[in-house]
Amino acid sequence: MPESNVYHVVPNGERWGVRLEGAPTLAAEADTQDAAVDRASGYVRGLGAGRVVVHGEGGQIETVYTVDRLPPPRAGGARPLLWVAGAVGLAALAVGLRRRR
Repeated sequence: MPESNVYHVVPNGERWGVRLEGAPTLAAEADTQDAAVDRASGYVRGLGAGRVVVHGEGGQIETVYTVDRLPPPRAGGARPLLWVAGAVGLAALAVGLRRRR
């Protein structure tokens, strides 16, 4: 079993294969190397993190792409900041209107 999610894009006759590192069989096939890279990248992104190792027609490694796991977004995001900015703006408007009297 692999330590992380590593997919290899390898030549497979006239086509290109996508294989999980350590697996005996292909996970997918594609007509072009680019299509196989897209498919492998989708698998890695779906798993959250990992690598795509792209092999050339002779089997040599050409490129390695790494996908890191991003931290989850914070609940609420910037909304509390917007509420504070809105409240400050309304307070400043109220003070300005009071001074005009």
